[in-house]
Amino acid sequence: MDTVLSALLALLSAGFVACFTLAAAAYPGGSWCDPEAAGFDPLYGFFCDVLREKGLNGEPNPGAGLARAALVVLAGAFVPFWLLLSRLTPLPRGAARALQLFGLLSAIGTLGVALTPSDRFAVAHQCAVLTAGPLGVVAGGLAVVGLVRAGGRAWWLAVIAGATLALAAIDALLYAWHLMWPTPCPLALPLLQKVAALGGLAWMLAVAIQGFRRGRRRVPAKRPGPT
Repeated sequence: MDTVLSALLALLSAGFVACFTLAAAAYPGGSWCDPEAAGFDPLYGFFCDVLREKGLNGEPNPGAGLARAALVVLAGAFVPFWLLLSRLTPLPRGAARALQLFGLLSAIGTLGVALTPSDRFAVAHQCAVLTAGPLGVVAGGLAVVGLVRAGGRAWWLAVIAGATLALAAIDALLYAWHLMWPTPCPLALPLLQKVAALGGLAWMLAVAIQGFRRGRRRVPAKRPGPT
């Protein structure tokens, strides 16, 4: 089971990166800080900008459909990610089930982000972001507690998880702050979004590796046959 979940997590994560990279390459241009900028700005452009039918420069965005597909794939990757984390962390049964529940609800929220581009469903998009983010932070917090309790070789996974969780929490708070008190050019928010995303991908990769290792340890050795 661990090996299957790890393989799904690795494949879906790679699929997300590939799809979103192609979608970002097709983005016509424009960011909230520079509407006339050419292409997607990897530092100051929001991921959600690539979901728009038109770039912020007003030109049609041919990569919008692929960007939505990328986030759908990411939502799918979160399913084996949270299930595998609940198996890797020595939590009480109730806490492990809570991790699974909040994690899977966060995955559904991510699917909602994919299906509600901000240029057509502004309020629904904001609600989806504010659902996926906090629920993921709660699930991640439970995972960090379990990884810290595990100790031993799990320390490196706990460090990656804790750093990613802190970045994601700050990013969610900044997003909520921006919704309440909008600014025309929020420099810190998109930059922090990229750092948190890189941390999240590193965490997902680390969990997949740990799952593969655990699966290999559980494979029974073949007994020699009669000679």
